[in-house]
Amino acid sequence: LGHRTALFVHEPQRSPAYVSAGMLRIEGLQRHVGVVSAAVDGPSGIDQRILRAARDAGATAIVANHDRFAAALLDLQRARPEGERMPVIGYDDGELAEGLGLTTVRQPFEESGRAALELALGLVSGTSLSRDTVRLAPTLVERASSLRGVTPGRR
Repeated sequence: LGHRTALFVHEPQRSPAYVSAGMLRIEGLQRHVGVVSAAVDGPSGIDQRILRAARDAGATAIVANHDRFAAALLDLQRARPEGERMPVIGYDDGELAEGLGLTTVRQPFEESGRAALELALGLVSGTSLSRDTVRLAPTLVERASSLRGVTPGRR
């Protein structure tokens, strides 16, 4: 929809021993738009500072690491005039996203479950390595929170 910069709201990376899903999502998002990162400990850490950080960074959309964060962002914006609201995109596409009209990235849960089972069976049988990586393609599900029709930068 013409966005060039997005604020990505996520949990902090807690360990250097692995790369969290949130960090991988930032990496993917950076292939398409400029990304400014905001780490919060949970949905209760989402407050006006996040909206200010988005505005200060020149972001025209906010992407959340998961739908619970996105729901908190939508709730935070509810009191703002329509012209000051930013598009919010979540990740997962559960019942929460559908109920809130949340634009979100749908994970292929069935495929990921099947892949996890195949990897586990491969480990048990010795035909697979413990470091196998499986990449699955998510799908964008556009709903009302994308604010389609609102020109980026005009808030």
